[in-house]
Order: sequence, then structure tokens, then C-alpha cells
Amino acid sequence: MEPLLTTLSVFLCFFMSISSSSSTTDTLLANQSLTDGQTLTSSDHTFELGFFSPGKSKNRYLGIWFKNSNSTVVWVANRANPISGSSGALTFQSGNLILLNGSKSKTPVWSSNLTSKLQNPAAQLLWSGNFVIKDGISGGLIVWKSFDYPVDTLLVGVNITRHKDLVSWKSTNDPSPGQYSFSIEAHGMTQLVLRNASAKWFRTGPWNGLEFPGLDYFLFNPSFAPSFRSGTEGGESVYRRIVLSPTGWLQRLTWNNQSSEWDVLNSVPQQDCDKYGFCGANGVCYAGKTPVCECLAGFVPKNWQEWGRMDWRGGCVRRTELENGGRDGFLAIQKLKMPDVLDYWTSSNMSLDGCRKECLRNGSCVAYAISDISEGGKGCIMWFGDLMDIRLFDNDGLQQLYLKLASSDIEAHSRSSKKNTPVVAIVVPSVGVLMAILGIIGWYIIRSARKKTEGDGNAEDDDLDLPLYDWTTIATATSNFSFMNKIGEGGFGPVYRGKLVDGQEIAVKRLSMDSGQGITEFKNEVSLISKLQHRNLVRLLGCCIHGHEKLLIYEYMPNESLDYFIYGLSLSTVFNDHKASDLVVGTWKHGLLTLRLQGLREEHSNMQPQDKERSNLLDWQKRFDIIMGVARGLLYLHQDSRLRIIHRDLKTSNILLDEELNPKISDFGMARIFAGDQMEANTKRVVGTYGYMSPEYALEGFFSTKSDIFSFGVVVLEIVSGRKNRGFGNSDEEHNLLGNAWTLWQEGKAMEIMDIAFEESCIPSEVLKCIQVGLLCVQQLSKDRPSMSSVVSMLSSETVSLPQPILPGYFTEINIDIVREESHSENGVTVTLLGGR
Repeated sequence: MEPLLTTLSVFLCFFMSISSSSSTTDTLLANQSLTDGQTLTSSDHTFELGFFSPGKSKNRYLGIWFKNSNSTVVWVANRANPISGSSGALTFQSGNLILLNGSKSKTPVWSSNLTSKLQNPAAQLLWSGNFVIKDGISGGLIVWKSFDYPVDTLLVGVNITRHKDLVSWKSTNDPSPGQYSFSIEAHGMTQLVLRNASAKWFRTGPWNGLEFPGLDYFLFNPSFAPSFRSGTEGGESVYRRIVLSPTGWLQRLTWNNQSSEWDVLNSVPQQDCDKYGFCGANGVCYAGKTPVCECLAGFVPKNWQEWGRMDWRGGCVRRTELENGGRDGFLAIQKLKMPDVLDYWTSSNMSLDGCRKECLRNGSCVAYAISDISEGGKGCIMWFGDLMDIRLFDNDGLQQLYLKLASSDIEAHSRSSKKNTPVVAIVVPSVGVLMAILGIIGWYIIRSARKKTEGDGNAEDDDLDLPLYDWTTIATATSNFSFMNKIGEGGFGPVYRGKLVDGQEIAVKRLSMDSGQGITEFKNEVSLISKLQHRNLVRLLGCCIHGHEKLLIYEYMPNESLDYFIYGLSLSTVFNDHKASDLVVGTWKHGLLTLRLQGLREEHSNMQPQDKERSNLLDWQKRFDIIMGVARGLLYLHQDSRLRIIHRDLKTSNILLDEELNPKISDFGMARIFAGDQMEANTKRVVGTYGYMSPEYALEGFFSTKSDIFSFGVVVLEIVSGRKNRGFGNSDEEHNLLGNAWTLWQEGKAMEIMDIAFEESCIPSEVLKCIQVGLLCVQQLSKDRPSMSSVVSMLSSETVSLPQPILPGYFTEINIDIVREESHSENGVTVTLLGGR
């Protein structure tokens, strides 16, 4: 059986400047030779082919490099067979392109190894950097291309196949094969692996029909989305490449025309959790938690002393051995990269239930999962032995791992408070007495829930002063909630784009049944928004209640959310209706990423990166208008509406933009209403988003209007800087974005934090004012922060004197473990916070 995936093509977008020169050529004819000192130059003068010596080496190699940076070599012909002097010559011999070490040499140091004889061969360096051999000069059939033989670099169209890996240089002075390789491994299940010699160094999850889990972190992480901008910037070309460095980093780089250097946009392995098997056998790595390693449910550290020293390599062992004989059960674990396929069995047609039964029957099976989650899910994969290289992600995963445990561990897990596990575990009973008992309990719970739902549903109908939409109408508008129509994921469920019969476009928030937002939160959001009328608040059109399904229908915001503008990349979907075996290639063209399917003429355009037009729309004036709009919207919530409302989850992704890029605050599921004289409240249920929560709220559960003002300050600084507070990275700084802004402010260098994207349009005095207001809003103590009325006054007035900010909250990173009950999880959540020093 053919592997699910045989070829991965990674494409980056290049648009090069074109100039002309009569002294250069891009073609080598059959009767010509290319000697040391001569070069071929691509038609657009981007790439050059010739002989070079890397670094301090005196050896000569035939290679291709960026002409704007001769030291940036992207392909080497004779990487393992250097030429000692300047006598190298590239020429044709019997239709083959060969590289000779001297004119009298008969043994080539490199050859194209063509088996068919060509009538009129010619070699050409294309504008893409691809060196090809044609049978005929003009319009001839391409019979060989360098892109099929990558070295250490990926450009537009370079292919990695199962038998042609990406291999690093040995050093910067030696292009011979180094110790690191990046390859496709397809032995029944396909995954991508970065190796250090023979040892695995980084691994994606197995192909699941939609994605390689873990690869999107490197290629499609929104934090690094500006790297996907296409075209030219300021009239200059933008060059991209992916390279496997001699030190084992797989890096994405872009050429910086100002510094004439390559900027690293992202690399793997970047975090400890990226490193293969960092937490050992049966361990789970979660970068959002401290410590990052823990054991799977039902497992304990193999060596407690080593784990106490944060040496997790020994991994974990079972607390209770499996009983077999039908007495074991399963826990379903979500949001993870599947274990490595070391010892496994797979079937492409078995159902999930059949997979469960087979795993129960097989005493060696330790876990199972659906192997292909596309088309509703099908296929089975079962693991045997230890489970290696498991990582948890913050995003909702589409694939679940069903972990086999002894019945006693399942019972213990069900009774426990689940305080220290970030995974969502669902008990999957097996057979026997346990099932009977749980069945009886479940029957009573379901009956009680139905009664409560029916009662609450009637209350909803009575309380909701909004149009009620029919379920069929909304399902039709969203193409039955098609994955292709999914435009985002909120705290309580996915959001879909839809179109009603009359042509009106809508955004539909579908509340997840396991999200934790029940009747209370639903009524809260509906009742709140229905009573709010302001140009900077999103407009709720109606709702839909259908059994346990609850939908909110909003006005559609064509420009999506603010974070897509200031950070880039808008990701909607990957695949819809094709098998895993169909995927072969992705291509960038005119700024659009298109994934093509093998053997089909059909193409799915699924990801639109941040392009130059979108970036230009968000000049300084528009950013300032957005800041003012959000401030006015918050002022309305805190002071000018009939109710005093605390949003509690203000962030850039909850600020939507209409056709004219006017901001509208959205997502009121976490909001709370205050009485007229109430100033603050306390909760044990801390909800919100790390990076935007105020210190007193995150640590103590106290929230007030000043909590929203802290979040607003973070948003202002993110808009000005174009960077996230959470995930702000600077290898030379220990500070986060707030700390960095504060430090620069103290040093009189606050303008250095400004996003250079609006450098030409900015008004320095306004930028400085926004930075100062942002810092005032994020001060450590809530009493030191201004009110929203003061904020609006400071932003809108040119004469108001602004106070000097003091040390912000979360100035530098320290680890404080807080365990709180979350409404959307059955587990406690350990939050690593940033505390003031």
C-alpha cells in the first residue's frame, strides 16, 4: 500500500525586483563550459550560480546563492566532493551535465546522472533559484532540476521526498553533509522528523487527515505571520527561505533590506517541549505550565528524586497494572500531539468503536485513536508499549487519544479534584458492574438535566427580548456549520460565517456543549448585549435555542478581529473533504497559500496571510482611531450605559473591525453587571486571558472597572508595538512587553517600541501619549490606574497634563502557581503568572 504522503513541498513567497544587464546570462548550452570565475545569473538578477569557497575554506564548490548576499548559498552540487583549486568546470558530456576538477580530468566530481540521451541539452538558472536541464533551449522539456535534490535550504518549489532529506551543512565553512536531517518518515503512519544523527530531535504528530500536529506552530503561528507578506515593501523585494542550520535549528528567515541581514522569524526546536521525548516515556510536556512535565493520568514518575530535580528523562510508569479481561477502561485526552509511532498497529477502515473493542481485546494495547479525522473521522491506530513525545497545546485539538487504564485508576481519577492536570479526561467505561452503576447514575443525571434544561429553556424564551432564529435557517446559512465557514474560536465555542436567504451576512457563535457556558452564561451574554447600544460594541441580531444547542447570531465583521491586523495571519481552515493520501503540495502564489491535492485538479485556497494592502490600511491614524473607539466603548460600559458592566476579557481578538475598520468590542460571555454604587467584586472563578488579566484579578479574584482598564492598557501597547504581551520575545531582555515599554520609557527611548509598519504615517506626540496612557493603565495597583473617563480625556485632549506612570504589573517573569476552578474544564488549572518585583 502506498504511504499516505510521499512528498512534502514547502513553498515560501518571493517577488523579486527586475533589472536588466546585457553582460549576464542564465543559460549554459551544450557546447559551452562554465569555469571558475564565471557565473549564470537568473533573469531577474536574484540568484547566481558559480564557484565559491564558504567561510574560511579554500575548497571550491559549485553552488547557487542569493546575489544580494553571496554568503547565502541555497544549493551545492558537489557538497561532498570539493575541488581543491580554481580549475573546476561545468560542462555537458553525452547529454549529462558534469562537474570536472580540471580540464584534463575524466572523472567528474558531480553529475546530473541522466539516463536518457538528450538531443539538444541546455542548462538554465530560473528566477526561482531552480537550476534545470532542458532538452531544447526554448520551451524544451525539463528533464532534471536542482529543486529535486535539496541540500539544506527550502525555496519556492523545493521538494522533500521520502528518499531525499534536507541535510544540514557540517559547519559554516563546510557544506558537506552534517549531523542534522529533516525528513518524511512514512511507515504506515506519516510524520515529519528532525534528527540529530540517528536520534530524533524534533517531531510532528502523525498525519491525521487534516494536518501534521505541531507543524503549524512553526509554519503558521500567527505570532510570526508577517513573514508571509508577499510582494514588495517600499519598492524593495522581500526574500524568504527555510534552512536547516549546522547547529540543528530549522529556521524561517526573511531578508532585512535596511540592515542587509537575514532576520530569523521562527525556529524549531524553540521550546523544551519541542525537543523529542523531553518528558520521557509516558510523560506529557505543556509549555504553558511550570514545571513543563507531568505524567499521564494513571502514571507516576519512575524516579521521584530525578523528577524533583526537574530531570524528566526517566519518564513515568503505571500506578496500577492493567487487569485485562474486559475490566479496563479509557480516558480521552484532548489538545495534544499524538505519541510517536514506535510500536503500533493501524487500520484505515475500522470505526472508533471497533478500535476501542480491539484495544480492549488486545492485552498489549495501551492507547488508541482515530487515525484520520477528516470526513467525520475513520480509521484506527493502536499503540503498544511506552508512549513517547506527547505534547499538549493551548488550542483545541481535533484528535483525541484514548488511554487505557485499570478500572481502579479510572475510579480514582473520577473521584479526584483533578487539580494538577491540564488535560480534559473523559471516562470511557468498559463493561460489567462499573458500567451498570455508572449507567444508573447517568440516567438520573440526564433526567435531572433535561428537566432543568426544559425549565431554563422556557425561562430563556421569556427573558430574551430578541429575535429567535430557526435552527434550520442558521444551519443552512452556515452550510451546516461547515469547517470551511469557520472563522474563529472563542472561549466558549467556534464562530462561523453565514449568509441568510435575504443575503445578509452573519457571524454565528455556536456554544460548545462541553465548553462550560450553560444557561447562565448564555442568558448573560444575550441579556447584556441586547441592552447595549453603542457604535463601538458589536450588535447582536438574535439567538437560537435547539435542544442543547445554543447559538448567538451577530452582525458579521468583514475585517475580522484586530489581532489579525496587528499580528498578521488569518487562519480559517486546512482541508475539508479529501483523504489524507490526497495531500502532496502547498504553493504560494500572489500572496495566497493554496494546498493542492494529488491526482485532482481541484484546489482549496484556505489561508490568506497579511498582505501589503491590509497592512497599509492600518496606518497610525487608523490605529489611533481604533484606540479611541475601544476607549469610548469601555467608557460606555463602565459609566454611560444603563448598567455598569465589567467585560473581564478585553483583548485584541475580541475587538472586531467593520468595513471601515471601526472597532467593536465583542464576546460578553465573561462580563459582569455591577449595581449603581458597586465598585468591585470577588470571584473564585477567574476567567479571562493570560497576558491581559490584571494582577489583583489573576491572583486574588478581585475585579472592577480597573481590571478592564489594565486590559485596555495592554491592548494599547500591543497596537502601538505590533507585538503581543504574552509571547513577547527578546533574547536580551528578561521583560515582557509591559516591562520593555516601561524600561524604554524610563530611558527616554519609548519610540523604539513603535511598530515600524506605520513609521512614515505616525505623529510622534500622539504615539508617545498612547504609550504613556497605556503604561498608566497597566500600573501594578488598581488605585493608581485612571478611570476610563480620564483615559478618554487624556487621549482626546492636547492640553491635559498626563501623570508619569510608575512600575507596571507583571514587570518581569516569576513563576507563581495558582489553582482555580474553571467553568469550561473539569480540571483545575495551574496558571503561571507574571508578578511585579
